[in-house]
Amino acid sequence: MPPPETPRKAVKTDMLSTPGKRRFDDTDDVFKTPSTGPRGRNLFSTAGLLSPVETPTPFRFKDIPSEETELNTEILDGLRSLHIQLPEEAVEVIKRTCNKQSLKMQGIAKGRDISRAAIKTKDGKIAELQNKIAALEAEREMNKAVIRHLRRDIEMTERKPP
Repeated sequence: MPPPETPRKAVKTDMLSTPGKRRFDDTDDVFKTPSTGPRGRNLFSTAGLLSPVETPTPFRFKDIPSEETELNTEILDGLRSLHIQLPEEAVEVIKRTCNKQSLKMQGIAKGRDISRAAIKTKDGKIAELQNKIAALEAEREMNKAVIRHLRRDIEMTERKPP
């Protein structure tokens, strides 16, 4: 014999009422959107986002522009001062290598600056929290002293004969 059904709340049907909460079955996806509907598309499909392999990052650049940087200028000037003649292809390799190193150094410097800023904000937060701890400890000691005085006053009032 099946268990008895429990009565449900009556559905409001007048014009000013709002519909009830939508009930989701176990098969419904609560976070379903038109692009991620029941088709179950892959996040990295060619029609959607780029795959992580195809995403450009500085380490995946094959043709770094051969701009004049301080490093390659110094190296090439040093070679010229020694009267060393290099083929144009070798000069381009030196420029690319120097540019790559220059970009790495710029990235390291930016990372260092970001790390310093993060440490500075963390230190500020730590100092703020330490001040808050000190204030709370002082408040706690004050509350303990108030409680001691109140207990002493209660004892004094209980000891007095009427």
